[in-house]
Amino acid sequence: MKKTTKNGKQFQEPLVKLREVGCLLNSPSREKVSDEIADIAIFLSYLCHDLEIDANAAVLSKLKKNEAKYPVEKAYCNAKKYDEN
Repeated sequence: MKKTTKNGKQFQEPLVKLREVGCLLNSPSREKVSDEIADIAIFLSYLCHDLEIDANAAVLSKLKKNEAKYPVEKAYCNAKKYDEN
């Protein structure tokens, strides 16, 4: 997998990989799924490096935002969108 560039084309490969993972979810081969997930993780590590983003901090920040947006008492066992009554 190539490191990121500024032309946007580098984002196509990970999207293809995500689609492959989706198709493989019912596959009996955990190794294939694991390989595709590893490819995505490698791409994300390159992207975070190139954009100077701390992946761990970004994930923690997003989890906090989601927790505020979708509180357990409102979201648990509820299929409604967070802003619906």
